Amino acid sequence: MNLGGISSTLFDSEMFGHVKGAFTDARQDRTGRFALSDGGTIFLDEIGDLAPSCQVKLLRVLQDRTYEVLGSSKTRSVDVRVISATNRNLLELVESGAFREDLLYRLNLIVLHLPPLRQRPEDIPLLVRHFALGADRVDESQPRLRDRRFFRCPSDAARGRPERIERPARARHHDPRRIGTVDDRPVYGAL
Repeated sequence: MNLGGISSTLFDSEMFGHVKGAFTDARQDRTGRFALSDGGTIFLDEIGDLAPSCQVKLLRVLQDRTYEVLGSSKTRSVDVRVISATNRNLLELVESGAFREDLLYRLNLIVLHLPPLRQRPEDIPLLVRHFALGADRVDESQPRLRDRRFFRCPSDAARGRPERIERPARARHHDPRRIGTVDDRPVYGAL
């Protein structure tokens, strides 16, 4: 769930659901993301972009494991594992007052720091191979890739954005060794 793309006005409906008639366009009941994830895991992407008013609501779910569906007064409980990600420094956001310290405390149980792709150029061939193989699994008309050895990859290929590798890897052209292009330059591999 990309929290950076949810406005604070839609947060309750999206995360907790709503009942029919809760607001003007609520023509039917809607199950929220927490209810859908009950007993499992929910991934909250771009947690650093979450509005302060929404942070309070998320904190309640994490602390009490309860929430209310929009338009209902019935409290519901939820058992969910929360995994969150951000590209922002949450400690700096806490210091500036843009992110709640108690929410950070609840989220910050296990921290994995993944440096940007521009700092890990050795991972680019692995990503190209992964996306190229994934494309073959989806598109059965393409020949199967086996042991791909990566010959050339510009150091600025991804500029820290894996999707700039994924698209070209999925869009191979006529040359069977050509995986695609990155930044308008051909990228080659070998079968």
